[in-house]
Amino acid sequence: MGIAAVGVAIVLLLMVCRRMWYSGTMKRSMLAFAAIGFSSLLLAGCGTNQEQVKLNEELETKNAAVLEANQSLKTELLALQKEIDKLQSDFEGKTAEQLKIQETVESLQKENATLTESITALETQNTELMASVGEKDKAIQKMSEQVAASKSASSNSTSQSSTRSQASSQSAAIVSSQGQCDIKGSNSGIYHVPGSTYYSRTKNVARWFCSTEEAEKAGYRAPKQ
Repeated sequence: MGIAAVGVAIVLLLMVCRRMWYSGTMKRSMLAFAAIGFSSLLLAGCGTNQEQVKLNEELETKNAAVLEANQSLKTELLALQKEIDKLQSDFEGKTAEQLKIQETVESLQKENATLTESITALETQNTELMASVGEKDKAIQKMSEQVAASKSASSNSTSQSSTRSQASSQSAAIVSSQGQCDIKGSNSGIYHVPGSTYYSRTKNVARWFCSTEEAEKAGYRAPKQ
């Protein structure tokens, strides 16, 4: 634009100078004036070109700054996208973990319900066993009473047998005093004939025998000395 305007001004100035030259008046003055004007126009055109260059440089600088800012924004956008992707991945991972925890909780709840049922069944069995034990205790107590009664009866029977044995011993002693069956049978399974070493010492006589053969048949033996 500036160069075209300078060219038009130069053409107009030359046309004016030509007319003035042919008119013959003020040739030198007009020539000087034309030279000065031409120089001014040239200088103005040069100034315009410098401003245009300056504007172009400023525009290029601003354009470079805009491009740099745009590149920076693109970099930030990529970083934000990566962060969004990471957050999305973390969210999906946490969601999967929450689902797994939920499944574990449900499984534990089922196990708890099963254990509760088992405990209830065991408590019922324990109650039944306690009732059975109570009945058995009663039966055992009754049997103990029966055994005690039986022992009492047996003790009475033993007492009676002992009484009978004592009576038999007394009867044997009476027979012995009459000179019949005077061989003593001791509690240690040894028999003593009259006149032997331990005959007079044997006081607790278990049985009386009439002969040594009878004593040996009964399981008794003669003393070693």
